[in-house]
Amino acid sequence: RKGSALSTACSSSGAFKPYVSQWIAVGERTGHVADVFSQLRVYYQALTEKRTKSFIQLIEPAMTILLGIGIVILIFMFVIPLFSSMGSLF
Repeated sequence: RKGSALSTACSSSGAFKPYVSQWIAVGERTGHVADVFSQLRVYYQALTEKRTKSFIQLIEPAMTILLGIGIVILIFMFVIPLFSSMGSLF
């Protein structure tokens, strides 16, 4: 709004890391801002994919354990009482 450079606005907003505004400043000086944004997209996409993969690798064993606990609870709640009631009939 004020007519300042995009890199200045990015650095003063505090919403971006300092190296992002430095990259944008380099793009503004060289006239290749679109290339800089393309590289930023590639960088952040790779970072997001890496963090997502790490999160999934951490959550997968926990989900397996929780599913196993759920199955054991279902067995104790339904199957064992069913067999014990059928055993008392004979």
